[in-house]
Amino acid sequence: VVMIIVIVLSHKCKINPDNIATPVAASLGDLTTVVVLAGVSQFLFQITNFRSLLLMIIIVFFLTLIPIWTMICARNEHVKDVLIHGWSPIIAAMFISSTGGLILAFAVQTLHGIIAFQPVMNGVCGNLVTVQASRLSTALHQQGKPGEFQNDEQHTASTDCPNPYKLFCSRANASCIVRLLLFMAIPGHLTFLFIIWQLAANHIQISFLFISLYLIAALIQVAVLLYIAQWIVSFVWRHRRDPDNVCIPYLTSTGDLLGTALLTCVFLLLA
Repeated sequence: VVMIIVIVLSHKCKINPDNIATPVAASLGDLTTVVVLAGVSQFLFQITNFRSLLLMIIIVFFLTLIPIWTMICARNEHVKDVLIHGWSPIIAAMFISSTGGLILAFAVQTLHGIIAFQPVMNGVCGNLVTVQASRLSTALHQQGKPGEFQNDEQHTASTDCPNPYKLFCSRANASCIVRLLLFMAIPGHLTFLFIIWQLAANHIQISFLFISLYLIAALIQVAVLLYIAQWIVSFVWRHRRDPDNVCIPYLTSTGDLLGTALLTCVFLLLA
């Protein structure tokens, strides 16, 4: 419901929904997950009698819903493709994110304070890159169905890796947008660094050297993910798949892995 409201208001305000809807969905998804998980966990812990029976009933109830929702989705042509082809990106993204989790588990045990910066490092990058992926996907959808290109030049470009110079340094409108998204990471990270410094001033020391290395790592993370987004959207489209259903899980999970690794390197350099 919130997503529908955001998209409708974006159209009325003449704002591209691709610039707003995806970050809002990601943020509200995380917030909703935490709130629901905390509420349900508190409710279950307060129950002392019949807890095992209640847990079994909940599990059976949701398992029963699986075939029902599967049948409903299979009959809807708008979401049928997600039901068929949407599993592999999610499962692959889980494995990629789990690798980042292993790195974070090591870092938390040995590097003091890293846990405060990890959500910021990955969150800012994830929002920026998903905006770019959504914009690229929308541009392709305006041309036709997945797999269709307006001309042979676009089809040939989709088979090759993007030119980094043209992607980041040319005067084309697409390159300007990429640079804008890349350097938007700087004020975003500085804002959250200031918030972390204010909230945890007695526990975390933030020096000028740390800020410099942190921003370099953040720019590397965003630049790599923007490059991957440019390639993977065209690649998925050329193979007749909807990039909206495939690309974002890969990009966000890769961003989590890369961001955690780069942040760990920053802390190791300063250790």
